[in-house]
Amino acid sequence: MVENTREYQNFVSEFCNLLYSIKERYTDIVFLGIGTDRITGDSYGPLVGKKLTELFQNCGLAGTVSVVGTLESPVPYTSIESTVSRIKLLYSNPCIIAIDSAVGREQDVGKVLVTLGSMCFGTGIQKAMIEVGDISIKGVVTKNTQDPRNNLECLQNTPLNRVMQMADFTSSGIYDVIRYL
Repeated sequence: MVENTREYQNFVSEFCNLLYSIKERYTDIVFLGIGTDRITGDSYGPLVGKKLTELFQNCGLAGTVSVVGTLESPVPYTSIESTVSRIKLLYSNPCIIAIDSAVGREQDVGKVLVTLGSMCFGTGIQKAMIEVGDISIKGVVTKNTQDPRNNLECLQNTPLNRVMQMADFTSSGIYDVIRYL
């Protein structure tokens, strides 16, 4: 089971430490799954969003935290700014936890990276950079070829099994932290 791995324990520990270090500054926690289901490698964010929605509903956490960006209602790159504006209107002081797929170094493929602060979206496929998030969770789904067209092709051809395993890993880790808030 994924929960017994050192990598899982490190992810849970890092996410927990970051969330607890800033959560007092905010009144709401909003998970923002970014991506689309039309590109396999870009579906990581919406898959995590779907899994979190199910986990939070099944244990009574649905009112404590919110999830925006799921397979049923994805938030693609083109909708990030308007979605963040809508979140800021709906929630008085939201802590936005941005979740998205990323291209990265070959040795990082399959890893889930969590950092304090915003994440830059669009850099791997040479789009205008948009920064979002108070905490960022990146799933490195494929390698960065340094060529935006090749990166898009790599994202389109990312194995679904890899993305699903990473989404399971991430949503389980988040749930293990959030259920103890």
